[in-house]
Amino acid sequence: MAWLFEGMETRGIHKRISGDASAGQVSYGHLFRFFIPLAIQAASQSFTYPLVAAIASHGAGGPVNLAGMDQAMIMMSMLGMLGAGLVTTGMVHGVTREGFARFRQVNWAFTGIVLAMMAVLSIPPLAHFWLGRILGLPASIEHPAYRAFVVSLLLQPLFFLRNPYQVCLYIYGATSLAGTATITRIVGTLLLVPVFICAGLVGPGWAVVAQIVAVSFEVLLSWYFARPYIRKLPHASGEPSPVKEMIAFTLPLSAGAFFLNVAGVMICWGIVRTPHPEHMLVAYYLAAGLAGPAAVAASRVQTVALTMLPHMSSERRLKIFSLLAGLLMGGVPLLFLLPGLADIYYNTLQHCPPALMPLVRLSALALLLHPLTLAMRGYLEGKAAYLKQPFSILAGHAVYFVTLTSLVLICIALRIPGNLLPGLSFFAANLAAALTMQCFIARGQASQREPVTTSVMESEAV
Repeated sequence: MAWLFEGMETRGIHKRISGDASAGQVSYGHLFRFFIPLAIQAASQSFTYPLVAAIASHGAGGPVNLAGMDQAMIMMSMLGMLGAGLVTTGMVHGVTREGFARFRQVNWAFTGIVLAMMAVLSIPPLAHFWLGRILGLPASIEHPAYRAFVVSLLLQPLFFLRNPYQVCLYIYGATSLAGTATITRIVGTLLLVPVFICAGLVGPGWAVVAQIVAVSFEVLLSWYFARPYIRKLPHASGEPSPVKEMIAFTLPLSAGAFFLNVAGVMICWGIVRTPHPEHMLVAYYLAAGLAGPAAVAASRVQTVALTMLPHMSSERRLKIFSLLAGLLMGGVPLLFLLPGLADIYYNTLQHCPPALMPLVRLSALALLLHPLTLAMRGYLEGKAAYLKQPFSILAGHAVYFVTLTSLVLICIALRIPGNLLPGLSFFAANLAAALTMQCFIARGQASQREPVTTSVMESEAV
């Protein structure tokens, strides 16, 4: 925990957010007011999955459809990770009109590449090779996963289309507007679920269609809210960052995010190699339907750190905030283990068989510390991005993947139950990644100070 008390020499850059967050005066209230809309927005992409899961589970196959749809969303997210660093790139290089325009070009290029990759993977023989051969999914899960993945070709571009508007709102600290667009998406999803079920539009494919409708409204609202801020972007005083530099900044971040997503595939690979894989997979995915969004929300500490570090004379308050945010997000899924809420969410909404609930509870408890460790890691990712050290983030993510893969193999060898495997692996991998990034950041800061020290010594000698 030494990282909590280490100081930092902040660099002076121009103020990019509104409010009273002048250097050294950022309160915990200001941090949470900035963070909560981000958390809601980030969690929504995952939280709407368990909402529309009711559409999937009402189809033939029941809860098995849920596991299939979740696997399709993992595939979609894994390929989408190629552009995972775009929002951070926009916040660093797109703060002027000219830089923002170039960032949009980069965003469109990544969109086309990802869609082409998804189209190739949706070819039936290739899809079967990945789902059935590589992952080893049972046929009962493979078929709904394929149907959902094909429909997700229409969902993926919407997330890329949202990127520039998110970037502009984040640059000006308008996270509440971004959160409003997301709340509209959640409310729309809640309204769509009973409509689809009553109309008989059920199954994994229709569940993805419901997401497409809801996300489309979110993109439109994000565009509407971002318009005045886009017009307020200042002109560049010099030549903005070239496209090649933006791509070079994005790729290490995206490569690291790809490691994280492949790690999710490794979790699935590990669970299906434990006893009773169908029960363990379903139990884990039911618990992850809530724990996953909470963890994704905790990861938005990265954006808070990237935005707020220029306005703080000391890191300690931001570090304490990261711990508090992680604890808060980790406690939310536990509420749904209470008898009344568990019956409503798991039994009624998700059609979870009562006999499976003990496994679901154990899965949720095993994931308790995942948001906390992810918040710690997210803080260091934001710090590395602020210092323009994308390779520090890449190194942390590589260590994360290696650690998680090792833990998965160890759990399989020790015959640890499959529903406990994810929680143990995520915990160890997050801590290893955070420690790695802390070491790389410290080394980078030390190397930046060395020339200055040498110059001073030389001037004194003269």
